[in-house]
Amino acid sequence: MEEVNFDLIFRFGCEKWLNKLRNKGSIRLNTVKFFQDLKINKQGDRNEGISSIQTILFDTLNLKNGDLAIELENVSGKLKKRDIKGNLYCVYGARQEDLWSFYEKKIEKLVSESAIEFSTHFLCIHNAKQFNQRIQNELIRRGYEFDFNIVRYNDYTKDHRKLDIFDKSDEFSDQKELRYWLKTEGTSHIDVEIGCIKDISYKVFTLDELKTIQLGYTESDFKKML
Repeated sequence: MEEVNFDLIFRFGCEKWLNKLRNKGSIRLNTVKFFQDLKINKQGDRNEGISSIQTILFDTLNLKNGDLAIELENVSGKLKKRDIKGNLYCVYGARQEDLWSFYEKKIEKLVSESAIEFSTHFLCIHNAKQFNQRIQNELIRRGYEFDFNIVRYNDYTKDHRKLDIFDKSDEFSDQKELRYWLKTEGTSHIDVEIGCIKDISYKVFTLDELKTIQLGYTESDFKKML
């Protein structure tokens, strides 16, 4: 597993589930199919789990439906192989060079608008490395095979011979997503608990509180990080 260097982790959602994450370390890993089928804009992804994209060219393509027949010439299409299974846990990450935006309360510069749009609260984890380690320790203890990495964003209008679970369409590039992938058959969600994370996170905030919260950093603290 490669080292993932980031400084803050954000998790968005409702107050109930974020408090469970902070108080007990409760984490739910939904199936890849769950994200494929999710209908909410920019939360579901029909291309989730695709391992390759290949352009197919047709000199002539005949389509028939009962007595109706359509003949198309010089048609191209995309053949997408969707065979990646498993369970996912997704969060947003920020690097040191992004922290100044958070100090200025401009959280929209750190995460996608879609995360804010469909959430009422958020949790900021200020020790990303420790959070990452605690998740890994619990997954190892429970015997799961897993991987963790930053998502790569690609132009899916082009051919891609080899994609994995950490590849997504560049239409989602504003998300700055980090994800855990459990290598399972992905038939149902998986719940794990990593223990209380109050020592490495701030309290759960409402999105409206972004204009008034103080995170314990001074301007000089942030300038030292840049």
